[in-house]
Amino acid sequence: VNGIGRIPNPAVTAETRGQGLGRRLIQHALDYFRAAGMTLAKIGTMASNAIGQSLCPSCGFEEVGRQVHYAQRL
Repeated sequence: VNGIGRIPNPAVTAETRGQGLGRRLIQHALDYFRAAGMTLAKIGTMASNAIGQSLCPSCGFEEVGRQVHYAQRL
């Protein structure tokens, strides 16, 4: 929608971390977005996700904002 591709919260299993899978998934999504004619890609990660906080900028993303999330135990 509106030429924006979204990667909401990419993740790989604990067993596969450190193998470059997250980076490859992100690159695959970016390639798809480009092929589809999109002009902007957004990715989300939690502030508590140290790996995501490092991976996103290393894939070329720049932080543009932060969201506040709420939860309630039922």
